[in-house]
Amino acid sequence: MVRFAVANGLILRDPTVGVEMPEQQDFNTQQAERVIPAPAQVRALISATAEPWAMYVRLAAATGMRPEELTALQLRDLSNENTTLTVRRVRVKAKDGAWTFEDVPKTRRSRRDVDLDDYTADHLTVYLRDQHELTTRWFTEHPDRHHPGDRLPLFPGVGEFKRGQRQRQTGSDRDWLEWVDANGEPSPLNHAWFTMRYWSAIREETGLPDTVRFYDLRHFHASWLVEQIGKPGALTIVEVSKRLGHASTKMTLDRYAHAAPNRDKRNATAAIWGEPSNVRLRQA
Repeated sequence: MVRFAVANGLILRDPTVGVEMPEQQDFNTQQAERVIPAPAQVRALISATAEPWAMYVRLAAATGMRPEELTALQLRDLSNENTTLTVRRVRVKAKDGAWTFEDVPKTRRSRRDVDLDDYTADHLTVYLRDQHELTTRWFTEHPDRHHPGDRLPLFPGVGEFKRGQRQRQTGSDRDWLEWVDANGEPSPLNHAWFTMRYWSAIREETGLPDTVRFYDLRHFHASWLVEQIGKPGALTIVEVSKRLGHASTKMTLDRYAHAAPNRDKRNATAAIWGEPSNVRLRQA
């Protein structure tokens, strides 16, 4: 495009001449440098987070769902026993800067059902019971807002909150929870607000490095599942890929089939012979 502009006299010279592009890390280097939290660190992150945001962190780690999928969850996306979540929409920012729901997820396989383990389902049930009490009180106090029924967001927003604003003049963040906006539309959690408001603080409290992002909870979940492949009760690579909403199993393996550090790779085939790797033939 720039060369076309120069050739047709639209600009005098190519402004990109002499400009050096910053060195880009290849994908494998980025993967190697990524810090993925350990299970104990993830549990610490959840414990350090207040509700309703603790459940947001818990579901990210327990499902591997993307932030735009989590913030778009509504009551209609839960199964009767709270054991399955259905991913059918995402919440994204439109070109005009307004937040909107899109019914077309990232890839065709992004539209999926995600099973919850019993432990997570139990926590979700308790969370929903508490949220029911909060929403009942909130809609009573806001008679001008219409309850959206099963379109109620799983994670409520906090109304308008400008970036950099550390604290409202009155009340805590929980006092400013908002399930429906002034137009009667669902008002879900703004992920950017959550990361600005809480993520850095809970990450520091749990001793994790600054490079650990909220999105790394998805990497934590995926890497753990891939490590379990082949073990009793573990998911297959096809099931893991579908759970994550990946377009292919190749994408899953390329991103998450990491080699464990300090592993005895040389003796990985010892089990073929039915003997532990530390048993050696005795020389006559």
